[in-house]
Amino acid sequence: MEKVLSKEECDYIINKVNTQEWQRIDKSCHYDQSFYEDVELENKFESFFGKQFTKRPLMKVLKLSKGDKLPIFSGDYDKVTDGSFDRYKGTNFIIQTYLNEDFDGGVLTFVKETYQPKTGHSIIQNKSNKCKISEVTEGTAYLIFCYVTNFVSNNLL
Repeated sequence: MEKVLSKEECDYIINKVNTQEWQRIDKSCHYDQSFYEDVELENKFESFFGKQFTKRPLMKVLKLSKGDKLPIFSGDYDKVTDGSFDRYKGTNFIIQTYLNEDFDGGVLTFVKETYQPKTGHSIIQNKSNKCKISEVTEGTAYLIFCYVTNFVSNNLL
């Protein structure tokens, strides 16, 4: 994981989304979500990603309260037939960033590696890779997911 956002930037995002409406997700995952738009944040993620985005990425903040978790998931939404995932179709990568670390649990396991929550630290998940976030056992975890669909590639193929 690499530090992408400052603590102040993370606190700002948390405070901003806490004034917005949250949607509860209780299918196979358990968390609350709120979508977020911020051009400066998109630019930071673009710089971290290392390639220019050709389409604005979808960003959402996940709030995991005590007992919430994300079991094994990938970013390959093109194969999902449930219409509630249509907004994520075309995702190639997900940039996942912890916005806080004052909670217990909520540990990201990604490609057989475990990452302890660190405020402002990000990781890039290829759509075919699988990861999970363990159950939050105390406090509330906030993460922001940036769904990257289109970007400038140097590949000619």
